[in-house]
Amino acid sequence: MPTNDFFLSVEETAMAMSIVGQPEEAHSLMAAQLGEMGQEEAHIRLLTAGHSLIARGYLSMDTEGNMHLAEPIAHVARALSRADHTIRYSRSYRNVDLSLAFHFEKKGVFAHRIEQGVVHRITQVSSEEAVIQGGLDFFNLAEIHPFTCPITEISQGLLDQIKDDPAYVVIHRRLTHARVPAETCDLLTEDLSNTQYRGSILRVEYDENNAPISDHGLLVLRGPERLWLLRPFVREGERYVTLLPGTEEAFRREIVTLL
Repeated sequence: MPTNDFFLSVEETAMAMSIVGQPEEAHSLMAAQLGEMGQEEAHIRLLTAGHSLIARGYLSMDTEGNMHLAEPIAHVARALSRADHTIRYSRSYRNVDLSLAFHFEKKGVFAHRIEQGVVHRITQVSSEEAVIQGGLDFFNLAEIHPFTCPITEISQGLLDQIKDDPAYVVIHRRLTHARVPAETCDLLTEDLSNTQYRGSILRVEYDENNAPISDHGLLVLRGPERLWLLRPFVREGERYVTLLPGTEEAFRREIVTLL
């Protein structure tokens, strides 16, 4: 296994986060992935995880019983629990949620994904280009049919109203009434009436209490052949999105502004 690639169970990840001083985040992680549990069960799970980390050479104890994480794992735990900021890709399809996060920490950038529902795979990456390429791969941009259309602004409220309506005619009429350009209207109607998945790209920052805050990002809409990037903005108190063709060029340009 490469030294920059780590596979940890939920409990091992929580144990590592707790050791670096983030027990609340550790508890939240276990509750989110394993469900709420009593204090005794949580203690037993973490104790077992500690033994596992010791056996794998990731954790040691001194003569006074103090626990010390091996430095690579300590970096990982700090990145997961106290990142400077995070770029998070996510998408949902048929009640299945997938995500890929890149945590920026002083000593590096760590890619973080969950496999098989319980395995945290954390990989240190070498550059911001890896963050961009990770997003291109996550959304399968290589498979996307390239297209062009006028950059268009549309009300977020209108999109919310029509996003789950499968009727092509209804969607097309609403978009036309909203003065969406004809070319954009035709393509967007096709993809809204036959959506493959929806997703988001977020820059997540953290306040003084380590609570996540996200004020910048993009929404993603995938149709049968095309992908759209939707850049939210507010004008005169109303929410809108700018529709952008989901090309590799546009994707790279937008992600650079979030890094």
